[in-house]
Amino acid sequence: ISGSVTGEDFVGGLIGWSHATTVTSVVADVAVSATVGGNGVGGLIGKTVHTTVSTSAALGSVTGGTHGIAGGLVGFVDCTAPGSTVSKSYASGNVTGLDKAGGLFGDLEATGCSFSDLYASGSTTSLGVSGFTQTGLAGSVLGINASTGSPTTNTGTRIYGRGAVSGATAGGFQGGTYSSNPEATWSASFWDTQSTG
Repeated sequence: ISGSVTGEDFVGGLIGWSHATTVTSVVADVAVSATVGGNGVGGLIGKTVHTTVSTSAALGSVTGGTHGIAGGLVGFVDCTAPGSTVSKSYASGNVTGLDKAGGLFGDLEATGCSFSDLYASGSTTSLGVSGFTQTGLAGSVLGINASTGSPTTNTGTRIYGRGAVSGATAGGFQGGTYSSNPEATWSASFWDTQSTG
């Protein structure tokens, strides 16, 4: 799939809002952008709920709108049980989100998701939104980890980010969290300390 797509909230190179969907072996080379709103803007999917993604890729640039939650692969990941599964996929496009931006995911919410064997190489930029709290968050993999919902958790294995990161609050792997103890566990996952900046 190639081309460009522009919308408001929940905009994706393949799907805007994905619910109970399976996406396998899809390559989206699509420039994705939101003119206003932009609560979930992703190179492949804008927002996922109860979705399975595998062996897929997003190659195009991603630009969030005025709220600007943007991810190279998925903008907004709703992990409400039974959650979503994303595996053996990558994103290489540059990501810009005014509020939160991640090389793979912009915003990770709730718990019940499983991630494995994912890679992001595009640059990530988040400049912040005036009047917003916890804004301007950017990470080579994840913009913000807002996972809550103990006793369950989100798990990630073999996740790698290497794109340059810049923002009001920039982190090598993730930009920030909503709580001091977010419900997510990452193993065998890392970022390139030289290339992320």
